[in-house]
Amino acid sequence: LLSILTDIFMRDRLDELVSNQGELVTPPPIQVSDWAEKNKYIQHLVKRYNKKLGDIMKSSIDSYGKRIVPRFPPMQRRKIMDDLTAIFRYFKAATQFIHKLLVDG
Repeated sequence: LLSILTDIFMRDRLDELVSNQGELVTPPPIQVSDWAEKNKYIQHLVKRYNKKLGDIMKSSIDSYGKRIVPRFPPMQRRKIMDDLTAIFRYFKAATQFIHKLLVDG
């Protein structure tokens, strides 16, 4: 149950980061305590059993997330320029340079 709830939390956290990607400032990541207040599974545990079980699950998810499951890194702030044309031009120029050195001796 703990791993399933942690997975749901991580997916919800990622959904929040992706949905706010267009904004200039990346929002602070969602916290377990805030998430648990809205999560239907945690709320079901609280209603069916008691609030103490909900609190135990919140702290367990937080602890499990810090110790076992790596958090997703924040969104990148820089765009990687991955144009292959420039790379091929570089290789072409390098091979032509080496060829000229070999021919000219």
